[in-house]
Amino acid sequence: MLLKSKRLTRNGIMTSLASKVLFLNNPWKVIPMDTQAKKTLKHKGDNLHKSFLPKLNEYRDEKSDFIKSTLTVLNPYLMTIEKTV
Repeated sequence: MLLKSKRLTRNGIMTSLASKVLFLNNPWKVIPMDTQAKKTLKHKGDNLHKSFLPKLNEYRDEKSDFIKSTLTVLNPYLMTIEKTV
């Protein structure tokens, strides 16, 4: 409930916190193939990594600096999560 009370979860309870923390720990290896990711990459059709991965790699190359700076900003929140576990 700590995350919800600090408004880190848009006033909701995170049901997939573990997968998000795993992604944040190694965003270049853990691939979130959810609706939002597919929309961002303009991926339609199957859920196969072989068709999703090339689009992800292209996006990652184009946005690498932005992604790194965004993840750096999240570090204090990750520290809060780790202290409460």
